[in-house]
Amino acid sequence: MIVDVHAHYYPSDYLELIGATGVPHLPVAPLAVLDIDQRLALMDRIGVDTQVLSISATQPYLPDPGDAVEAARLANDRYAEVVAAHPTRFAAFAALPLPHLDESMAELRRCLDDLGMVGVTLGCSIAGHQLSDPLFDPLYAELDRRRSTIFVHPCGGGLLSEAFDRRGRLEVVVGFYLEDTLAAVQLAEAQVPSRFPSMKIIIPHLGGMAPMLVARLKRAAPQLLGELQRLYFDTLNDQPEVVACACEALGTERLVYGTDFPYANESEYAERLARLGRLGLPAHELAEVQGDRAARLLGLGS
Repeated sequence: MIVDVHAHYYPSDYLELIGATGVPHLPVAPLAVLDIDQRLALMDRIGVDTQVLSISATQPYLPDPGDAVEAARLANDRYAEVVAAHPTRFAAFAALPLPHLDESMAELRRCLDDLGMVGVTLGCSIAGHQLSDPLFDPLYAELDRRRSTIFVHPCGGGLLSEAFDRRGRLEVVVGFYLEDTLAAVQLAEAQVPSRFPSMKIIIPHLGGMAPMLVARLKRAAPQLLGELQRLYFDTLNDQPEVVACACEALGTERLVYGTDFPYANESEYAERLARLGRLGLPAHELAEVQGDRAARLLGLGS
């Protein structure tokens, strides 16, 4: 089973509601022009069985709780419609109206119990709060109780916004990978993975710099490395040698296939799956990375 855990979908009425009508930026997201039927046809051509949809950087983290709830519910309802129409081809991570915790707990219950979503998506930071903030412990405890999954994604404008000129694209091109790294390290430093051991956490883009930190952490911070090794990392990186490095440094048992759809053209989208087959992994390890592990973690096909 081929499962893409890192695939985005942008309902137009949701983007309009939160004031993000310029997302996605089409020159870097050419596949965003595809409708759902065209997306399915492309998945068939490439060999992808299931995409797990998430809202990407356009999270409903609005200051007013009512506005945040309205936005989150709209996004989740639109995702649920797509999944209901194609239940074997799509699954979805819920968006939550954070940092408003009570409202988010209610939306979490609605999404997991009523809409059948497979987990939640969180920004690398949330309205000025880091993911390690104790504010989110009740959310983590509930996800842990449910043995559910978090898919983390950079949002920009958070951890690193002051380091980059917002008129340019470095915040996305460079900053997103640094957000991934800091989010993973902060979760590890706060021992979130071990304190909530039944909750699974997926960090995108191979964890940013995580593969390059393993030797340094092994020597200087082995406990922190142990926490990092409880996380999962998607395989998205277009440099084959970096993907190979991650297999060696992080271990293939922590990797799951992800593509960042629609941020690719068709050939790039195909290559993100094909390159996994050239890593020289034993057949059972390759099958785990390509989707069997994600299907098991998310309860797909069960």
